[in-house]
Amino acid sequence: GIVLATCVGFEFANQMSISKPSIFHFLIATRKALGANAVEKQMLLFYETLFRTPSLNDAQTQLTQTYDFQFFAAHIGFLVQFSSI
Repeated sequence: GIVLATCVGFEFANQMSISKPSIFHFLIATRKALGANAVEKQMLLFYETLFRTPSLNDAQTQLTQTYDFQFFAAHIGFLVQFSSI
C-alpha cells in the first residue's frame, strides 16, 4: 500500500483504470492542502498506532478524524469503474 503525506495526494487514485494493472493495493491520502505541522502530527499518530496494534484500520482512524485522510482500496476502485461500464 501507499501512504501519501502530501497535499491532495488522493488525486493519485484518479489515475486508476480497469484496463491497466494497479500499482498499489491501497492508498491513504487526503484531498486537502496540509501544513507541515499537520502532516507531522497525523503521520506520527498513524504509524504509532499501526506499530502498536498492527491494525491498518485502527491506524487509519487516527488520520481520518482531523484532516480528512481517505482510504482507497484498488479492488473497490476496480469494482466501481467496472460497474459503470
